[in-house]
Amino acid sequence: MNLHNLLVVVDPSSDEQPALTRAQWIAERSGASVELLLCDFNPALDGGLFFDSHSLQRARDLYLDERVTWLEQLSMPLQQAGIRTQVEAQWGKPLDRMVLQRVGETRPDLVLKSTRKHNLLRRLLLGNSDWQLIRHCPQPLWLVHHDAWRGQRLCAALDPLHASDKPAALDHRLIAAARQLEASLGLRADYLHTHAALPRSLLFDAEMLAGYERFVLQHEERHRQAFDDLLAAYPEIAAERRHLLAGYAEQAIPDFVRANDIDLLLIDEAKRKDPGERKRLMAEADIVFLCLPDAAAVEAVALAEGSGARMIDASTAHRTAPGWVYGFPELSADRREAVAGASRVAVPGCHASGFCALVYPLVAGGILPADYPLTAHSLTGYSGGGKKKIADYAARTDGAAMDAPAQYATASAHKHLPEMAHVCGLARQPLFNPIIGDFYAGMLVCVPLYTGLLQKAVTPAALYEYFAAYYAGQRMVSVREPVGNETLYANAYAGRDDMEILISGNDERVNLFARFCNLGKGASGAAVQCLNLMTGAAETEGLVLGAD
Repeated sequence: MNLHNLLVVVDPSSDEQPALTRAQWIAERSGASVELLLCDFNPALDGGLFFDSHSLQRARDLYLDERVTWLEQLSMPLQQAGIRTQVEAQWGKPLDRMVLQRVGETRPDLVLKSTRKHNLLRRLLLGNSDWQLIRHCPQPLWLVHHDAWRGQRLCAALDPLHASDKPAALDHRLIAAARQLEASLGLRADYLHTHAALPRSLLFDAEMLAGYERFVLQHEERHRQAFDDLLAAYPEIAAERRHLLAGYAEQAIPDFVRANDIDLLLIDEAKRKDPGERKRLMAEADIVFLCLPDAAAVEAVALAEGSGARMIDASTAHRTAPGWVYGFPELSADRREAVAGASRVAVPGCHASGFCALVYPLVAGGILPADYPLTAHSLTGYSGGGKKKIADYAARTDGAAMDAPAQYATASAHKHLPEMAHVCGLARQPLFNPIIGDFYAGMLVCVPLYTGLLQKAVTPAALYEYFAAYYAGQRMVSVREPVGNETLYANAYAGRDDMEILISGNDERVNLFARFCNLGKGASGAAVQCLNLMTGAAETEGLVLGAD
């Protein structure tokens, strides 16, 4: 699909025209022309006892002339930007029929229309133009909910179960259009399908009423299967970009857009170390990610002072700093809410994530004394060492020696030690031995304990019950039943963003294990989880979790 002609449906009842703003953004980047279409109707000018038809027609013409003048004023910013425009004002109703007629005449490559939320009663009894255009528009339709957009994401709303009242091929045209917009305008597309079963109050079939819950489940499964069947022809569309939403289209789609309208501000490569440019961009941003060395992260926080930007820091610099929330939502009952409302969030270190997941609940529950002489070891993939370490393993800089696991940080001064002790409330830092292996990603953290030194008598089975209750209902932390002499592979969770806790041992000695990905729950996955909470998105949106 090439973008040559855009049709913007102008709302005559509003001074704000987000669809026109969006069309200008597209036209500036594609060279497309823009037509502004206004469809209006006034019952007072459509008939009456006191005016003849000639007078009424003259009044309508004068009214439309005024509307054309207004449209020309609206189009001035586009013309000043070098965009070819034309305007069209028509008399008639309903709006959707008028728009569809114009679409049939001009065949625009893209139709843009501003949209608003509509309540359920209005949708069921009166209908609205959005609903009708979603159903019947033969060209790709872009519903625009708000002006504030930086040009990063769009959503393609698909409906494979309505071939009876819209062209069956339109879904494929919409997918093709979205993929073209991605390629030509640098956008990211999400693909949506919404469904909503009839409310119980609107069912008059006694059999359906009696099995309403089953009816709802069958309805959802039918839509899920149709959505999956449609996208089966597009294996290149990643799973995280496919969304089956429950709700009415006019409400669910704008809600999704608002919740996921995450734009990325990019700094010029030549200016990435320019304090002024960094400060300017941070002032524009809602949320700033810091993936920097500690000193640079501290500098960035200082630059952002007074900007109002919320910050997520992946460095070590602020994990124990006052005013910063430790970004592990599952650790305590109030931490998820604390992360969601925080202006400063420190993402846990990878080793520390596993250690704290095991130790924090035991200290909080009065099982593990704060002065227990803790030890821990951790097996990790080499990607956690950063670009240099990855390059070293790729080039085998130390030859065959790198085929074997290697213990590092042997001076007992690993950078994660302060947060391990601080977050868990320990009286002393643990003895910690990290081990790097010849595998790209994955992590297995182990904390061994003597049960006789604990404040409460525990067994592996009792610890399992405690951890299972502590993390009950969490989607990103799961607890397995006690294991025996099972071999545990450190890379089993590579590429995932969740964590598994395991317990083994006997009545005298137990081993606690946390298995996850050093790049997932131990790094970027945790950062995205915090971002989702801070923006009000679904907590696991964009994350890769294992099968339930």
